[in-house]
Amino acid sequence: MKKKILIVLLISLFVLTIPVAAKTKEPVGERINILSEDPVEFPAGEPFHIRHSVLSWPPYDTPVGLVDFDLEVDGEYREEDYIDRFAVPYHGDSPDVIWHWYHNFPEGLPVGPHTFVGHWFASCLALDGPPCSNPNELVEFYTWEHTVIFYE
Repeated sequence: MKKKILIVLLISLFVLTIPVAAKTKEPVGERINILSEDPVEFPAGEPFHIRHSVLSWPPYDTPVGLVDFDLEVDGEYREEDYIDRFAVPYHGDSPDVIWHWYHNFPEGLPVGPHTFVGHWFASCLALDGPPCSNPNELVEFYTWEHTVIFYE
């Protein structure tokens, strides 16, 4: 009898924790584009997402995974919820890969101004600049700051 109760409890625990552990790969709410001036205002407590991208250039031998996007919200780095990748035929025979980083804010943000800073990275080899001591080193090639006022 104790064995059956233990099995039922374990199965219940497993079934109840699966939905909590699963991450959704869908953006929530409206997109706030931190590269634009719109929206400068957004309703507080409303779901939204931030999606930004980096293009990986195979003709320049950018190794897969050596591009990145980091997001700061009010001075704190925030882990992405998921990354989406897809190939596009931009440069002849080898497709480029566009990487989208998604940051979901299902609860929105509280009333007040909130500052978003995006940091875009690519491998040193892929960037036009001085010679690289380590071609695979990630180098920040662009930063943009955008403040959004969240209102009641």
